[in-house]
Amino acid sequence: MINKSTRIVVGIVLVALGVIRFGNYMNIWSLPVFFNGWWTLIIIIPLLADIFSKGIKVMNFTGFAVGLLFLLSETNILNLRQAADLILPLAVALLGVVFIVNH
Repeated sequence: MINKSTRIVVGIVLVALGVIRFGNYMNIWSLPVFFNGWWTLIIIIPLLADIFSKGIKVMNFTGFAVGLLFLLSETNILNLRQAADLILPLAVALLGVVFIVNH
C-alpha cells in the first residue's frame, strides 16, 4: 500500500497536470508539459515511490522496468521491437534472482 505522503505527492501531480491540460485546451495559457510517452509516468512514479518507501520487490521493480521501457520506446530512444527483445531476457533474469533469493 502506498503511504500517505506518497499519495499526496501523486495527487498534487495529477491535479497540476489536469489543470495545466485544461488551461492549454481553453487557450488560457500554453504550457507544454506533455510529451510523447508522458502517460508512462503514471506507471513509473508510483512504482518508484514504492521502491523508495518499501525497498526493491519483484513486482515494483518489474513494473518500474516495464514502465521505463515504454517511456524509452515512446520517446524513440528505443523502438518497440527492441523493448520487447529486452523484456523477455530481463524477466528470465529476474525470475532467476527470485529463485536464488527465495531458496
